[in-house]
Amino acid sequence: MKPENCPVPPTVDYVKVGRESHELAIRHGRDAHTYALRLSEKAKDAGDAGAAAFWYAVNRALEPRT
Repeated sequence: MKPENCPVPPTVDYVKVGRESHELAIRHGRDAHTYALRLSEKAKDAGDAGAAAFWYAVNRALEPRT
């Protein structure tokens, strides 16, 4: 999923994003970002734009930096 397909609206609570990112990193390790991306895609397919944006923000927070 590309950023233009799932823009992050200003209503995303970045404190919650940080907390969820931390929890996923503990539970899923290096693959946490792919897990968050799958959750974002599921929410988008279900028509829940808010949840899709939240999980996309979590994915971006967890993606490995180059």
